[in-house]
Amino acid sequence: MAALSFTGVAAAPPARFVLETAGTGLVLAAAAAGLALVAAGVGGRVAAQVRDTTYREEVR
Repeated sequence: MAALSFTGVAAAPPARFVLETAGTGLVLAAAAAGLALVAAGVGGRVAAQVRDTTYREEVR
């Protein structure tokens, strides 16, 4: 697409598509850690609800 926008120019614009592995790995590790933290928090709350067997009358 970039080459089509240069009319009358013989040279193609320089384009470099490189995956930066260190940065990508860091972002993926942070996302995985955040997901694990949220899953642990939700799992803890659900486990607490399961252990709580106190009867509470429903009030509407």
